[in-house]
Amino acid sequence: MSKRNGDRAKYNRENKKRKSRRARVQELRKALKSKVPEPVAKNPAEIDKQIASSRLRQLTGDAKTDATFFEIVVYPPR
Repeated sequence: MSKRNGDRAKYNRENKKRKSRRARVQELRKALKSKVPEPVAKNPAEIDKQIASSRLRQLTGDAKTDATFFEIVVYPPR
């Protein structure tokens, strides 16, 4: 195989990889864009019931491990 043909083959292989990578990224973006997040809890006014509310609270971390911990605090309905 001549050097010119070898370069052409290498270019074609790399070009195919680039095209397929672009196509995968476009499909992924399209799939993520089309997904609509569903609400976790319904509005209490719509269902005529009271629901508890919750909040994420950060706990003080351990100085040795430098870790951060969270806890969920649930408040009763008013």
